[in-house]
Amino acid sequence: MLTHCKDDPVKLSQYIIAGDIEAAAQITHDLMAVASMVGASTLFGAARQLNHEIRAGNMGSVQAQEAIDSINTEFLQLNESREILRPWLV
Repeated sequence: MLTHCKDDPVKLSQYIIAGDIEAAAQITHDLMAVASMVGASTLFGAARQLNHEIRAGNMGSVQAQEAIDSINTEFLQLNESREILRPWLV
Protein backbone atom coordinates (compact mmCIF):
# COMPACT_ATOMS: atom_id res chain seq x y z
CA MET A 1 0.00 0.00 0.00
CA LEU A 2 2.74 2.48 0.92
CA THR A 3 4.75 1.28 -2.05
CA HIS A 4 1.90 2.38 -4.33
CA CYS A 5 2.21 5.99 -3.17
CA LYS A 6 5.95 6.12 -2.46
CA ASP A 7 6.46 9.08 -4.81
CA ASP A 8 3.41 11.03 -3.65
CA PRO A 9 5.27 13.50 -1.37
CA VAL A 10 7.61 14.43 -4.24
CA LYS A 11 4.74 14.67 -6.72
CA LEU A 12 2.79 16.76 -4.23
CA SER A 13 5.61 19.29 -3.96
CA GLN A 14 5.95 19.42 -7.75
CA TYR A 15 2.22 20.00 -8.21
CA ILE A 16 2.19 22.74 -5.60
CA ILE A 17 5.17 24.49 -7.19
CA ALA A 18 3.48 24.23 -10.59
CA GLY A 19 0.19 25.52 -9.17
CA ASP A 20 -1.68 22.38 -10.25
CA ILE A 21 -4.43 22.56 -7.66
CA GLU A 22 -6.44 19.57 -8.85
CA ALA A 23 -3.45 17.22 -8.98
CA ALA A 24 -2.22 18.38 -5.56
CA ALA A 25 -5.70 17.93 -4.07
CA GLN A 26 -5.90 14.42 -5.56
CA ILE A 27 -2.56 13.45 -4.01
CA THR A 28 -3.69 14.68 -0.58
CA HIS A 29 -6.94 12.76 -1.00
CA ASP A 30 -5.01 9.59 -1.87
CA LEU A 31 -2.68 10.12 1.11
CA MET A 32 -5.69 10.47 3.41
CA ALA A 33 -7.03 7.14 2.15
CA VAL A 34 -3.71 5.35 2.64
CA ALA A 35 -3.17 6.92 6.05
CA SER A 36 -6.64 5.86 7.12
CA MET A 37 -6.04 2.28 5.97
CA VAL A 38 -2.78 1.92 7.90
CA GLY A 39 -3.88 3.86 10.98
CA ALA A 40 -1.47 6.76 10.46
CA SER A 41 -3.53 9.46 12.14
CA THR A 42 -0.86 12.18 12.02
CA LEU A 43 -0.34 11.65 8.29
CA PHE A 44 -4.10 11.65 7.78
CA GLY A 45 -4.48 14.93 9.68
CA ALA A 46 -1.66 16.61 7.77
CA ALA A 47 -3.03 15.45 4.41
CA ARG A 48 -6.52 16.63 5.38
CA GLN A 49 -5.17 20.03 6.47
CA LEU A 50 -3.22 20.44 3.26
CA ASN A 51 -6.23 19.36 1.20
CA HIS A 52 -8.26 22.04 2.96
CA GLU A 53 -5.59 24.69 2.35
CA ILE A 54 -5.31 23.73 -1.33
CA ARG A 55 -9.06 23.85 -1.90
CA ALA A 56 -9.24 27.21 -0.10
CA GLY A 57 -6.55 28.60 -2.41
CA ASN A 58 -3.99 28.83 0.38
CA MET A 59 -1.23 26.60 -1.02
CA GLY A 60 1.39 29.13 0.08
CA SER A 61 0.13 29.55 3.64
CA VAL A 62 2.09 28.73 6.78
CA GLN A 63 -0.47 26.02 7.57
CA ALA A 64 0.04 24.47 4.14
CA GLN A 65 3.81 24.42 4.58
CA GLU A 66 3.49 22.90 8.05
CA ALA A 67 1.20 20.22 6.61
CA ILE A 68 3.69 19.50 3.81
CA ASP A 69 6.52 19.19 6.33
CA SER A 70 4.42 16.86 8.47
CA ILE A 71 3.45 14.73 5.46
CA ASN A 72 7.10 14.36 4.48
CA THR A 73 8.18 13.47 8.02
CA GLU A 74 5.34 11.03 8.65
CA PHE A 75 5.71 9.36 5.27
CA LEU A 76 9.43 8.86 5.87
CA GLN A 77 8.76 7.37 9.31
CA LEU A 78 6.10 5.02 7.94
CA ASN A 79 8.45 3.77 5.26
CA GLU A 80 11.22 3.24 7.81
CA SER A 81 8.83 1.31 10.04
CA ARG A 82 7.73 -0.79 7.09
CA GLU A 83 11.34 -1.70 6.35
CA ILE A 84 11.98 -2.66 9.97
CA LEU A 85 8.86 -4.82 10.05
CA ARG A 86 9.34 -6.35 6.59
CA PRO A 87 10.68 -9.69 7.92
CA TRP A 88 7.48 -10.17 9.93
CA LEU A 89 5.02 -9.03 7.29
CA VAL A 90 3.33 -11.67 5.21
